[in-house]
Amino acid sequence: MKNLTNRMLCGLAAAALCTGIAHAQTPENPTQEKSEAQERGPDVVIVTATKQAGGRDVQDVPLAITALGSDQLDEKQVRNLENLSYSVPNVQLNAVGTVPATANFSIRGLGVNSSIQSIEPTVGVFVDGMYLGMNVGVLFDTFDLAGVEVLRGPQGLLFGKNVTGGAVVVRTTDPSNTPTLDARASVETGLNYTASAVASGPLGAGFSGKLGVYYNKDEGWFTNKANGDDSYGGGDTTVVRGALRYEFAGGAQSILRLEYGEANQDSEPPSQNRARYSADTFDLEGSNVGYGKSNWKQAIWQTDIPVAFGDGVITNIAAYREVELDARNDVDSVREFYLHGGSIAEQDQTSDELRYSGKLGPVDLTAGVFYFKGNLLGLSISNFGDGVNATSTTVGGGDQTSETKAVFASADWHVSDTVTLNLGARYTEEAKDARVASVRVNGCVIATRACNFDYAGKVDTSNFSPKLGIQWQPSAGTQLYASYTKGFRSGAFNFRAPAPTAEAVGPTRDEKQNAYEVGFKTDLADRLARLNGAIFYSEMSDLQRDVIYADPIRGPLQTFRNTADAVIQGVEFETQIFPTDALTLTAQIGITDGYYTTVLADLNRDGVVNVTDKNLKLPRLSPLTWGVGAVYVWDVPGGSDITGRVDFNHRDAAAVNDSNTAFFSPADMVDASLTWRATNGVSFSLFGRNLLDEVTEGYISLLPATWGGAGATQAPLNKGRVVGVSVRYKH
Repeated sequence: MKNLTNRMLCGLAAAALCTGIAHAQTPENPTQEKSEAQERGPDVVIVTATKQAGGRDVQDVPLAITALGSDQLDEKQVRNLENLSYSVPNVQLNAVGTVPATANFSIRGLGVNSSIQSIEPTVGVFVDGMYLGMNVGVLFDTFDLAGVEVLRGPQGLLFGKNVTGGAVVVRTTDPSNTPTLDARASVETGLNYTASAVASGPLGAGFSGKLGVYYNKDEGWFTNKANGDDSYGGGDTTVVRGALRYEFAGGAQSILRLEYGEANQDSEPPSQNRARYSADTFDLEGSNVGYGKSNWKQAIWQTDIPVAFGDGVITNIAAYREVELDARNDVDSVREFYLHGGSIAEQDQTSDELRYSGKLGPVDLTAGVFYFKGNLLGLSISNFGDGVNATSTTVGGGDQTSETKAVFASADWHVSDTVTLNLGARYTEEAKDARVASVRVNGCVIATRACNFDYAGKVDTSNFSPKLGIQWQPSAGTQLYASYTKGFRSGAFNFRAPAPTAEAVGPTRDEKQNAYEVGFKTDLADRLARLNGAIFYSEMSDLQRDVIYADPIRGPLQTFRNTADAVIQGVEFETQIFPTDALTLTAQIGITDGYYTTVLADLNRDGVVNVTDKNLKLPRLSPLTWGVGAVYVWDVPGGSDITGRVDFNHRDAAAVNDSNTAFFSPADMVDASLTWRATNGVSFSLFGRNLLDEVTEGYISLLPATWGGAGATQAPLNKGRVVGVSVRYKH
């Protein structure tokens, strides 16, 4: 606690001295950051995550939220959510690295630490109102974005479905009522080529439409020292997206969004075995036996109907999504053949949310019902060798049907002009029916997807999650708030179980959370500076964890169980200042401390559950994240302008797993861009990511020493320094 107090004092000092980050936008384009010299001070920031009709100014929302608009995402050259991993305090939007497009997101020290298909996310990702029901298939390339909103802390009231860590809300653009074209192309070191185009406009008789196409060809950034291949880790991605909107008389509208995408990785994820190569280099080798093939298709149909009752809006969002993945990787990460692995996932989901949002006297009310049904098949493959030849193959997996029903209501009761009570509740019923085949010889047949199941189980749970809060606005531009929120994460099964036992397979008990937050948001010096901050404290019980250990013969094995109760606490600040019309300075800092209060499992696998387990560090919890940045706009004669941006972000080291056998490297990330915008809609950019060439990992898995030497690990690496150029036409 003393250590956390010291860090809090440091954070307060940093916030007082630094400038910060409160991402601005105009009301016409929510989360749109100003990108040219304007009047000093932040724009109004409209966010949609509150699900209130018309959105809400982020400075009025009583929770910690960072909103990034389309212009800012462009300036940061964001290609997927992972590119935002370092720029938001106490947030890690990382890929696991071992299975393509699989997210291991963590917010405030809470996140999933696995690529097992059946383990659902704790950080929910929502695309145009649709919840993505598993971590697999989250980190595909993105384009055509209107904005991204990152909500920190449990969001179970409005979003539900296990969102104990936070939520990432992604919005694509709506069809336009005027003809528009947004086309761009880029090339960056690797080599890595990207091209996209989005055309939108009226179609007559109340209709408007949009069609977008995206293509990326990555020739590979890494060199495979086993064979000298300098195009290691490449692949290609294609996305086609369309939308059709109809505007009814009276203000109602309906938008249908369709998307199809496919991604192909032409080698296994580039992984380093640290018994062979140093952790501060990008040197690696592999058998080059891997690949990744995935595709997805989805449809989202949203209808908004204004109603006289409370001057409100009734919204319905119906969605369907399918994801298929087939991937292989070189688990031992050496040129010899000890273990090659694979993962297969096939998932489809259907969801519907019907809600009302309006104002009933002094109360702003949002209420609705939510339904989700998902079907999942997941297989895990292990091909063993003696260093040269194959010796055996084991396959395991499972299938699962899940169903969630929920009813929710959130009310902001304006008791006076300055005081608002935030009241809400969500009641959820969730059921899962699963069959599991433990990983073994003939556990499943890959070609037919048929399994010899040796375990079956059900989850049937209900939960009541209330939220209580209060806001005080002592003056215009300033609010203080406090809240209590209860979160939960339903029990789950392990599709990669090493044995047909309850400890290995599950289901786990529900993970539960009591979260407390106190925060403030204020504009200072006649809106020439903005400072937002929050202090949070979460009590976690029955943490669900993927416990990994290295078997001397079978390699990394995984069990999934309730491991411990814990406390996670911390502070975070985001600030922004405008010294001149052309200059914006930013900074952010996040400080997190976590510790176990009760340990229920032998985390370090020394045969006993004792104080040694209790003193271990929580995985994926970085004690300190912070960053500073600057944006400067030069006016050019003739009406064009040049925008320069530079960001520095730091993240502390963090434990990879519960047993603390490996740690993620600390990282100092420097990103920069320089963009010239002409008056005819053409712009040119020079950009760089990870300019310090930092070595970072997606995951680190301990391997037997016989598979490469002492300290053998599988450490999938992220790219180092990337420099590129892009051209864009937007009209």
